[in-house]
Amino acid sequence: MPLLFAIAKTTKRRAFWLSYLSGFLFFLSTLSWLVHVTLTGLIILCLYLAFYFAFFGYFFVGITKRMPAQHLGTIIFLSCLWVLLEYLRGQFLTGFSWVLVGYSQYHNIALIQFADITGALGVSFVVVFVNLCAFALLQSFIKRDFTAAAKRVFGVIVVLLAVYSYGVYSLAKYSKHADKKPALRVALLQGNVAQDQKWASIFRAPIKANYAALSREAALDNPDLLIWPETSYPDYIVDGDQGALDEIFDVVSDIERPLLFGAVLEAQEFYFNAAFLMTPTARPVQLYKKIHLVPFGEYIPFGFYRITNKEV
Repeated sequence: MPLLFAIAKTTKRRAFWLSYLSGFLFFLSTLSWLVHVTLTGLIILCLYLAFYFAFFGYFFVGITKRMPAQHLGTIIFLSCLWVLLEYLRGQFLTGFSWVLVGYSQYHNIALIQFADITGALGVSFVVVFVNLCAFALLQSFIKRDFTAAAKRVFGVIVVLLAVYSYGVYSLAKYSKHADKKPALRVALLQGNVAQDQKWASIFRAPIKANYAALSREAALDNPDLLIWPETSYPDYIVDGDQGALDEIFDVVSDIERPLLFGAVLEAQEFYFNAAFLMTPTARPVQLYKKIHLVPFGEYIPFGFYRITNKEV
């Protein structure tokens, strides 16, 4: 809402650049950890992503100059516009669908259940719709248009009542069926490794030992599957070299549980963000190479080489 009030009574050009600045600061703060991957890539990425905020601000002013911001149709249209821009951001240049507005509700379990129909973009729509209604509500109070204010309150109540009702129903249905099916016990392990230590050679052995210890501790709870984070293995797994895989297989054999872990795969001078599934009995491992890459973090748009910070 602060952004909406900042651009509400300005020109489209000024709204564009104010929104651009807002978007740049937003992405710079939420993605600041990428500085440990590539500082140049982080700045370029934020400069690019800010344009989606800028386009919203530009069209917001253009639309509200023709249609009052308090009208329900305007609010729905602007909410759809935000969702469209998030969708385009998730597709263009292979897409960057991180930090969508809908992700802010990850703690609100009942609210986000309808994402099984709409995906995270549907949750984004609700968040933006409520904020636009709140903005319109304050404007109505300022103009002493209490009838319009009542309509906005009613609109928010209807939308939230609908999504929460579906959420409560879905959670109840899940709980009912979950009692009838055997549960899959999964152990999620997080080594909490600082980004500036992750790829430093002097920390590789301690990180590996930490994940091995965590895995052995988790195995005491008898899980069906253990999962390490994305690129959690602090070394490069070279295609055709079994040394690193044998090292992890020793842990898997010791705990006698399957392990899903992330690592960087080096194959024919290319680097892949990969996921490996290793079991105590089956060899070779199952492998998945990520194909939806992060621009400037995992590849350079319109280039031939992915960014890496391989350290010797």
